[in-house]
Amino acid sequence: MLKLFVLSPNRILSRDYLLNQIHHHEWVGYDRGIDGLVSRLRKKLSRDQEKPVQIKTIRGIGYMLTLIVTHLNK
Repeated sequence: MLKLFVLSPNRILSRDYLLNQIHHHEWVGYDRGIDGLVSRLRKKLSRDQEKPVQIKTIRGIGYMLTLIVTHLNK
C-alpha cells in the first residue's frame, strides 16, 4: 500500500482503488477494511519522527499522501 501512495503523491486514492490494487481483482468485501490498513500504515510511518509522513483522510472519498517524493537515479 505504501508503494501505491508513493507512486501517487498528493493525489486522492479512493478506498475502492486501493482495495482493487491490493487484492488484484474487483473487491466485493467491506470497503471500510482499508481504513484499518491505513491506520496501521500511519502508525508505522510516524514512529520516532519529528515530522511524520502525512496520509490525510479525504472524507467520503479516500486518502492522500501529502509529501514531496523525490526519485533518485542511480
